Amino acid sequence: MARKTTMIAVNDIGRRIGESHHRAKHSDELIDLVRALREPSDRADGGTDPGLTYDQIAEKLDLSKSTVARICRCEIRAQTAAAFKRAAIRRLERSGVHETTEEAEH
Repeated sequence: MARKTTMIAVNDIGRRIGESHHRAKHSDELIDLVRALREPSDRADGGTDPGLTYDQIAEKLDLSKSTVARICRCEIRAQTAAAFKRAAIRRLERSGVHETTEEAEH
């Protein structure tokens, strides 16, 4: 049987980052959404709408205000992917948890 694999993001020293990190609680998509909601946006009449407040974002996305603030200030999830590695997906039978293990690239 062929092993299932997935691609994981790694930083410049090869460590997992973003949602592929084993301690990640939020998806990369959610992090991008939080930061986009905080950004000011241009209006059709030439003005600018300020971004949402931390409280507004937290309520809208069911997150804590402190988590939203830390995401927006780039205190968490501040790294960008330097590369991607292939990782095998293993299924732990009893718990139903999926786990990924890095494979050597050839």
